[in-house]
Amino acid sequence: MEPPKVRAETWVQKEKYKNELQDALDMIIFDSEDPTGYLLADHCYKEKGNKEEAIEVFNMGLKHVSVTHNNDEALCQRKQEAGSRKAKRMDILGQLPREISNHIIGTYFDQESITPCSRVCSTWRNIILNHSEFWKRMTIGKPTLNSKVISPYHMLLPSICQYVQEIEIFNIINSRVTALFELFQTNNFSKIQSLKIRHSNYCK
Repeated sequence: MEPPKVRAETWVQKEKYKNELQDALDMIIFDSEDPTGYLLADHCYKEKGNKEEAIEVFNMGLKHVSVTHNNDEALCQRKQEAGSRKAKRMDILGQLPREISNHIIGTYFDQESITPCSRVCSTWRNIILNHSEFWKRMTIGKPTLNSKVISPYHMLLPSICQYVQEIEIFNIINSRVTALFELFQTNNFSKIQSLKIRHSNYCK
């Protein structure tokens, strides 16, 4: 339980935030064409890290404030800054040191589950595809399932072929094996040491 002094300080901060934000909103209601209220609201939202609310209030302001107003340019600039803060906040993986992002990928993801993440943005794709240790050994298909199709992550092979050392293929029908061999032949798997194909009754 927090000490009384800490609780009191927290309460004061919350009340200050609420009062300042209410003042800003009152200014917007009183004169929606004056950018001051929007700028003050942004300051409040920025302090609390509320990026979505900041962008929303700027969109509202840009609809009502005349483009000839002295502070119209300030509204546009602050909206861009809010958008940049939002994007930076969302791109957590891109902000981390490479060794930490690699640890997260290697610990909490397998090759199949990481594939959708490689399509989030170019930064994530570069981090994922350049994690050489992660792609040394690849297992395509499930040992216990009937894999009529190949999991989507096999499409990453051309981008990570230079790291692959071992590939093991399970329960893939012959036509799919042929498609994989075409990938092997047309890309540079310079470090490949082992290729195993394991058939089962499911592949008939």
